[in-house]
Amino acid sequence: MFARILTELFLRFGIAPDKIDGESFQQPMTQPAPDTPATTPLRCLTGAAIAGSLGTALYFLTSNIATTFATKPLPTVNATAMNLAVAVRTLVVGVATLGTVVFAIAAVGLLALAVQLQFTRQQQP
Repeated sequence: MFARILTELFLRFGIAPDKIDGESFQQPMTQPAPDTPATTPLRCLTGAAIAGSLGTALYFLTSNIATTFATKPLPTVNATAMNLAVAVRTLVVGVATLGTVVFAIAAVGLLALAVQLQFTRQQQP
């Protein structure tokens, strides 16, 4: 039962180990699924444009959040409340910055993939 579930998961994600609990696969998973669209430079550039625009929007959002937090003082004198407020502010700015960086790296990676695909297509006869 467990081996059958693992087999279906491996096949769904394109992983083909030699054996799972004594069962062996007859055909290796070397070809992508037939319904998988081809990766083209245009698709990569479109994805890079989307990721870059989301990263830029998140950058401006992060900048505004950080500026707002820096200009507004904490409205309490209680040390515990101040520590919690500083921690929450730090987490909010950190999460926004993380989102910005993730989308920026994705955009750069997709641009690099588009360049690589273009060069490999030019080199093929």
